[in-house]
Amino acid sequence: MAITKIHAIKSTLGKALAYIENPDKTDGQMLVSGYNCEPQTASIDFEMTAVLAHKARNLKRKRSTNLAYHLIQSFSPEDAVTPEQAHELGKKLAFEYTGGKYEYVVATHIDKGHIHNHIMINAVSFYDYADFVFVRHCNSSFLTIKIPLYRVIQRGVTNIKCPAPYALDGGACLVATFAATNHRPSTNHNSRSLP
Repeated sequence: MAITKIHAIKSTLGKALAYIENPDKTDGQMLVSGYNCEPQTASIDFEMTAVLAHKARNLKRKRSTNLAYHLIQSFSPEDAVTPEQAHELGKKLAFEYTGGKYEYVVATHIDKGHIHNHIMINAVSFYDYADFVFVRHCNSSFLTIKIPLYRVIQRGVTNIKCPAPYALDGGACLVATFAATNHRPSTNHNSRSLP
């Protein structure tokens, strides 16, 4: 089962991006990709979007203290998932989670005993300049978000039984656990499929 957690990046975005894009951890950066940004210049791209948003909204106050959000998606060593499949899962998760409205970088690390994705999401939307909505509840409760990934399940990723509204064929689904948030990905099973 894929477990996912998220936290805000308030400073040193460049260092955080350098860490997740480390060639020693990402097969020489073969497992690094960006959405609406180049991974190597993502820090600058994120900042440009934030500046444009600030000017477009004609804000007099200081910008948000959150520069980005760092999402980590870890796979169990028992999951029969290749680094390439994990990377595609990370891209799918990031797109679903952001609605395709925020820049992000996905980096798949293969240097540990388990494959895991690091996803850095811009705190400001390039689409409508909205701030990324992330609310941590004081009781640290967790939401379980079901992401239908038919082909991944067919390839042997660990799956569990889902409640009826989220169940796929045969009642199976892949589960990602996020820290509680009111910004949820689509649960429409027919909206997009993996390539």
